[in-house]
Amino acid sequence: MTSLKILEDKDTGGSGTGNSLYTNPCGRKTILDKKLGSGSGADASVGRMFHTLMEYWYPGKMNEIALPDSDVTASSWAAGEAMRLFTAYTERYKPTDLEVISIEQQLPSNDEQKHALHEAFGIPITARMDMLVNITQEHIDAMAETRPELAEIQPGRWIWDFKTKKRTGNTDVFRYSVDTQFMLYPALWNYLHPDEPVLGMIADCIVRNKEVKFYTIAVPALDVHEAMSILVPYYQRKYATHKLGHVELTACFDWGKVCPHYETGACDRKPST
Repeated sequence: MTSLKILEDKDTGGSGTGNSLYTNPCGRKTILDKKLGSGSGADASVGRMFHTLMEYWYPGKMNEIALPDSDVTASSWAAGEAMRLFTAYTERYKPTDLEVISIEQQLPSNDEQKHALHEAFGIPITARMDMLVNITQEHIDAMAETRPELAEIQPGRWIWDFKTKKRTGNTDVFRYSVDTQFMLYPALWNYLHPDEPVLGMIADCIVRNKEVKFYTIAVPALDVHEAMSILVPYYQRKYATHKLGHVELTACFDWGKVCPHYETGACDRKPST
């Protein structure tokens, strides 16, 4: 069985050369993250552990995992918080709410796809989807009470993305509609799989309030050619910036948080000479 240690260490992060890399505003942080780790601490551990639990729960493989007991959750805040979210989630939703096609699927998935994306972008570009799902009208009807936000979506294939959050995002509907991740992932899939297109990307938001809150946001995919005309030059510019190791001083302090590399002294905030 999978132990808590594996839950903590399991890599459920980004794909390596994808949106989270290129949208990091500070090129030096990108380099230091790769060398030293992101240093994002317990909050990130909660998200990673919750993602791993979902990876077993949705396909019905919970018998393969050893859940942390009360002694572990009492000694590990991240484990306790992940289990609190997991308990609330599984009391609200059912694994049969969705038809899961794949979990943690990497794009590109083979050398031919890798070559195709490099031809299109001219740079390394990857993505890792939390889940690829098929949602039928029966699923939509069955989720009418638990996910009313999905009542008007079109049945079909969607990319499903878990978002564990500290607070409700009052602007999330707008933010995700213009978020590069929510444009990139469907565009990459549809570019590589024109005969099996996805309809868009869904954010499954889990809010870590005292009483866990939930909401769901569906973002329809753009036409693949329109999306690529936006994404290719955007990521090419981001790639050039990060190759230079640009120091972005405004990224040192973000929403009341200090960059961990500045805190530890790994970065002195001075431009490279």
